[in-house]
Amino acid sequence: MSTSPLSKYATGLLVILVVVAGVVGYLAGSSVVPAITLTVTKPETRVVTSVITQTHTVTITGLTTPATTPTTTSPTFTPPILSGPVTLRIATHTMGSSWYMMGSAFAAVIKDYLPSGSVVDVMTGPGTIGNIPLVSRGDAELAITMDSYVFFAREGSPPYETPITDIAMVVNKLSPYFLLVAVPRDWASANNVKTFDDVAQMIKDGKKVVIVTSSVGGLDEYATRIMLRLYGLTYDDVKRAGGDIIFGATEDYRVEVFRQGLAQVFSDVCTYNHPTWESLTVGTDIIVLPLNEAVREGFKNYGLTPYIVEKGIYRGVDADTKTVGLWACLIANTRVPKEVIYYVTKALVENKEKLTALFAGFSRFDVEHAYDSPVPLHEGAELYFRSAGFLK
Repeated sequence: MSTSPLSKYATGLLVILVVVAGVVGYLAGSSVVPAITLTVTKPETRVVTSVITQTHTVTITGLTTPATTPTTTSPTFTPPILSGPVTLRIATHTMGSSWYMMGSAFAAVIKDYLPSGSVVDVMTGPGTIGNIPLVSRGDAELAITMDSYVFFAREGSPPYETPITDIAMVVNKLSPYFLLVAVPRDWASANNVKTFDDVAQMIKDGKKVVIVTSSVGGLDEYATRIMLRLYGLTYDDVKRAGGDIIFGATEDYRVEVFRQGLAQVFSDVCTYNHPTWESLTVGTDIIVLPLNEAVREGFKNYGLTPYIVEKGIYRGVDADTKTVGLWACLIANTRVPKEVIYYVTKALVENKEKLTALFAGFSRFDVEHAYDSPVPLHEGAELYFRSAGFLK
């Protein structure tokens, strides 16, 4: 049967309307949005960190705008208020020592964080071991010492006879310190000395060896005594062989004793850019002796751990040298108000560049881990480290 042109036109129009209506209805009622094609130069990869401490790598294709990462806002922190001038005493070591220089640098930056009229005095002190009971007695509010010995003091372990519990950490990891043992190069050549094992054997064979170190109470002397013990020797053994131990009250005196040939072994715990070693190696041809592995491991029982000193840090360090080391730190009496210690901590942690300009030994101050301590932090130090985001 034939169909008129008008009927064909009406039928076509009706089909078009039905198709359009179906498409509109689909778009209106569908819960799925049709795919949209975007022109993207390359897929974008982002790292999304969850609040639970997991890290996920997510590849997102077809996005041209950055995703928004949720953030959390910490409550507003109100710094403590100091009501008036403060007086602080920092116990260090002998005049001219690296610790005295460190203490002087501390005083220079701390005073800017204290009220007008405050005083920060730098005191000479007995050193690592003796500074701790000095702070406990209240003879100084602050002291530079070594972190391992703060732990020994609080535990009442040797060299301390009873626990000292009224001390706490302020700032740790100020500078790595390490034991260096030097001998004159010509003496080493004449006696075929290449390591401290050779020196120990000379003493056991009854040959004269004179050792110069610090006075008793300093870490230098203590480390020297322990080193000899780990090699199976005592001070008496050294003397029986015709030698001696010279205890120098000042570092300048010890350097002069060594330079004049009155001692063949210079034993000292030092750090990088140490003034004593800068002085010692000017005009004195030396070599630095490594320790053996058993001795280095044995030192762990006495607060020092294996450490390698890099070649060339001083004249005479002709190769990477195996020795032992530990970290310098600042402690406080627990009775010092937390408000004061908060600002002491803030001053040191936030001024590494200024400290290093005043004393180059601070170049290795590990600011990011200054809160890491084998003993409790002073409550003022903990307040600072939490407020600054170091501790959660």
